[in-house]
Amino acid sequence: MAPLVEGYRGAEHVVGSLHVASVNWLLMAATFPVKKEARASAVRQVSHYATYACLSDKRQYPAFLRTIPSDHHQAAALAKLVKHFGWTWIGAVRSDSDYGNNGMASFLKAAQEEGICVEYSESYYRTQPRSKLERVANVIRRSTARVIVAFLHEGDMRLLMEELTRKPPPPLQWIGSEAWIIDPELLRFNMCAGAIGFGIPQSVIPGLREFLLDLSPAQALKSPLLTEFWESSFSCSLKGSSEGARECDGSEDIRALQNPYTDTSQLRITNMVYKAAYAIAHAIHGVICNDTQCDKSAKFAPWQNTNERKRTAALLGLPHYLSEDPADVIRICDAHGETLDVAMKGMQVGLLIGHEGALQDAFPRDIFSVAVVVEETIVLHNLKDVACSFAMLMGIIYCVNLEYPQAMKYSFEFLQRAVMKVKPDQASARIHGLRNKLLRPAACKSDPVSCRLWPEPQMPGLSMNGDFVIGGTFAIHYYMRSEQNSYTRKPLRQECSGRMDFRELRFARAMEFTIHEINNRTDLLPGITLGYQIHDSCSEVPMAVKVAFQFANGMEPFFNDTDSCSKSAAAAVPAVVGDSTSTTSISMNRILGRFGIPQVSYYASCACLSDKRQFPTFFRTVPSDQHQAAALAKAVKYFGWTWIGAVRSDTDYGNFAMAAFLNAAKEEGICVEYSEVYYRTEPRSKLERVANVIRRSTARVIVAFLHEGDLRFLLEELTKQPPPPMQWIGSEGWIIDPEFLRFNMCAGAIGFGIPRSVIPGFREFLLDLSPAQALKSPLLTEFWESSFSCSLKGSSGGALECDGSEDIRALQNPYTDTSQLRATNLVYKATYAIAHAIHGVICNDTQCDKSAKFTPLQV
Repeated sequence: MAPLVEGYRGAEHVVGSLHVASVNWLLMAATFPVKKEARASAVRQVSHYATYACLSDKRQYPAFLRTIPSDHHQAAALAKLVKHFGWTWIGAVRSDSDYGNNGMASFLKAAQEEGICVEYSESYYRTQPRSKLERVANVIRRSTARVIVAFLHEGDMRLLMEELTRKPPPPLQWIGSEAWIIDPELLRFNMCAGAIGFGIPQSVIPGLREFLLDLSPAQALKSPLLTEFWESSFSCSLKGSSEGARECDGSEDIRALQNPYTDTSQLRITNMVYKAAYAIAHAIHGVICNDTQCDKSAKFAPWQNTNERKRTAALLGLPHYLSEDPADVIRICDAHGETLDVAMKGMQVGLLIGHEGALQDAFPRDIFSVAVVVEETIVLHNLKDVACSFAMLMGIIYCVNLEYPQAMKYSFEFLQRAVMKVKPDQASARIHGLRNKLLRPAACKSDPVSCRLWPEPQMPGLSMNGDFVIGGTFAIHYYMRSEQNSYTRKPLRQECSGRMDFRELRFARAMEFTIHEINNRTDLLPGITLGYQIHDSCSEVPMAVKVAFQFANGMEPFFNDTDSCSKSAAAAVPAVVGDSTSTTSISMNRILGRFGIPQVSYYASCACLSDKRQFPTFFRTVPSDQHQAAALAKAVKYFGWTWIGAVRSDTDYGNFAMAAFLNAAKEEGICVEYSEVYYRTEPRSKLERVANVIRRSTARVIVAFLHEGDLRFLLEELTKQPPPPMQWIGSEGWIIDPEFLRFNMCAGAIGFGIPRSVIPGFREFLLDLSPAQALKSPLLTEFWESSFSCSLKGSSGGALECDGSEDIRALQNPYTDTSQLRATNLVYKATYAIAHAIHGVICNDTQCDKSAKFTPLQV
């Protein structure tokens, strides 16, 4: 793709995307994928406006830097500001984006600590339906809170103001985030008068205004962005432009323009861009220049574009430092203007945190009380010995970053200076001892294990060894166990919770059955034994992502520092079957795709997954929702139903599918009274509101793109106060699930289902299950105990002990129901597809080579 604005073509070191470094982006959601791309090649990224606190996590984003403070500090400051004015009953509204959701989460936590009560917390994003914006505005109008905190993008704020202006609420005191509080355009809304918040400081950049105004039509034509700016500003068409407006005649006066482009009166964010560009320039200077000259032919990798002292600061995790006045907001170090000694101020305070005795007086008491966070996750206050606590951190850094011995030298020189300031009589000997111990190669290399994965591996629910092991994920549960992390102990291992979905367990065992069937065949992979590792994804992204990484890395938690990357990756699976939902499948393939691991889903139908640029290794045996949405619109039109309601799951599956349906319905002349959204983990009040919309609606036909779990909750809520009889139009996510026949209001529901099928021998395989076999798998143990309300031997459940009289053939539940086998057959096909692909790689006409080495991408 050609650059939108080109600079000097002969530049030796280009600053831009995927080069030495990049300056971007405005929004956090955009920053994440760009950052993960840059991370693979260690390209530095310096953002001027991405404030999301999680971007400070150097383990996830090691090459991410920014010139704007994290929202973590702004949220805490806003909470103190609200408390300062005595406002203890407030409302809250945020953009439904990473910026808004995480910034507001930090604020609400800080507000709770300050004793501030929040009447409501609403979210909205500008691409969402107009009805969502109207609902948020009505919540604000009806609220009794007269103070409202808004973590909103300026675009979302503008739309909200325009909606509120139609029917203004009582006067409100607005508390704004930096994204809109400094935007002069919002001053045109009277209700914003008196809004307060923390803004980025004003600045002056000599020469910038003249540079901006030194733009002619000829120069504008060289860039598509500048061409659009010129034509939009002067309502004319430049020569060579395809627009139909009048042609620009040269009389346009850019100096007479009054718009944000020419407004250089404040230069707040602009200065952040200025600093970011200078930071990169200084970093490159440190690599290719000495005291007298620079070498334009120098070759270096992007990670080299910081000198040793700057790199040390980055290794130590010091994105912030404290000024001498603790009341000042913690600000970001300017990468081009700060030295290591200045950045170490924060660490000096950290050395004293938790240290008891008279040494607390070495620094002012109020500074001592500040919680200094290293990497924003490693807290040193639980160790009393200052030198040892710091040395422990140095040891971790050293073991993980053996390629930075010079950085370690600077680290220990600082440690000696800092501790000697506190304990001059003891520091020298102690620090030199620690330094020698940690710098000795045996400290990290005497054990052949040089790296250990931090979390424990997720054990598969069903597994079998083989010459080639295929991965599988199924949404056997709908929730993950929630845990409030205290950050003082290791978090518990992630586990699924809630009721088991016996239908999904049948899907998982279908993969198990298929692999056993393939192993018994002589015409497919002869002499080869396939194995499997089948996991429960809990229908949650965090678990799906963890399992995806495990499929890529293998289950071995230790890595030998003498092994090559290819040897370490030998445990990776060649392909994966799963997952059940589109959202989890999207998350998994963004990881698996990086390693070229094929993923074959049997039930993820989101049309977005057909995009091979985003999901190059994703395949599926279920059709895309694009076709289903168009077919449902034609079915509705066929029956003459032109006034309908719509409800969907708030997931990639529901949102993308409903968007496609609404577009198709519009083309068919169908009118939609409402389009509501819900997800099972959202508050009960949201579900009740959706149910009430359906009850009050005049539309008697409702199209539902819902996961079966979400529909079950909705029907249970509607049953409490049934609406008039309705005609339900269902998506494949629930229309073929016999469990919904127990709801009378679903009688007569229509939709397009996956065709029925027969899998010979599958029912006998499912029923060939004894208590002894069930005990070998945690999933089968849970199934047995839940089905028969008893406890197997060795189980910790408090129910009656299973006595062997349980008859699995007498069970009537989705696990044993093989009368239709719709989605089950798609699992069967997905597993066979992978087996045939492996056969094509390692087999010839007569035999297969079980010792063959191949990459997953070859499959």
